[in-house]
Amino acid sequence: VYFFCSIHQNRIISNGTGIRVKTGGALSNASQNYVTNNTADGILIEATAGTIGTINDNDLSGNAGLDINNLAGATVNATCNWYGSNVPATVATRVSGPVTYIPYLSNGTDV
Repeated sequence: VYFFCSIHQNRIISNGTGIRVKTGGALSNASQNYVTNNTADGILIEATAGTIGTINDNDLSGNAGLDINNLAGATVNATCNWYGSNVPATVATRVSGPVTYIPYLSNGTDV
């Protein structure tokens, strides 16, 4: 069984991992969400995940782990998100794996 979902206008706050995609699960898009202050990664895309669509216009700040951790091979389009900073070097430390994150939002009120 494969799952395909879209995540839109949610508050995913103070959990372990905010959003986790694995085992053939697919994410068509994630937009206008607050995925913040989680104790692990904000968004974790495991190597076994299915197709990942766009991740845009979200507040991904304040997560203890990475804001986006892409362990899959395909590049994820994650532009226009707020990563808790507008300093390029700081934003770069908030993502891992093949992720297109530039341009990003310049403040948290843009979401």
